[in-house]
Amino acid sequence: PAPTPAPAIMAAAPSAAFVAFAECISGGVGGWFSSFVLFPLDVVKTRMQAGEEGSALEVGWRLYQKSGATGLWKGGNARGLQSLIEKVGYFYAYALMQTLIERRRGPMGVGLQLVVGYFANWVHMPVSMPFDTVVIRMTTTGRSLGSVLAEANSRPFRDLCARDRPPPPRAP
Repeated sequence: PAPTPAPAIMAAAPSAAFVAFAECISGGVGGWFSSFVLFPLDVVKTRMQAGEEGSALEVGWRLYQKSGATGLWKGGNARGLQSLIEKVGYFYAYALMQTLIERRRGPMGVGLQLVVGYFANWVHMPVSMPFDTVVIRMTTTGRSLGSVLAEANSRPFRDLCARDRPPPPRAP
């Protein structure tokens, strides 16, 4: 007798939750990778904004001569983490809001997609903005992550931040 063919295994379509998770992770990893690769440009830009004289090439070359290749990536780990958090937060918030809205109203139009994208971008801000401060301190001072975090936890740093805040509005 002829052998019986094995039944074909049908792959199930991935769930919407899995697709959203995959989009979040791919966006986060893509953000981390691109910020890591382009980080030396960010370091040079930040140093120039902080007042270092010369062209971008001159600033980058001086930093390379002083600190080697690692100087061009000082702070890159924090910037990569910041980018990962931003992208995952944005994708997840957008997917969640889109799902909730489409359950109630149906497919979103372009205008509503723009509004949802705008609000989704706010989600990561409270978490990612402190990373930006740390990265800027690392790139302008050349100090390590631990050193910058220790300073951020000190009373003089908190006092300095309080001094930099604008005064509260006065009552008429």
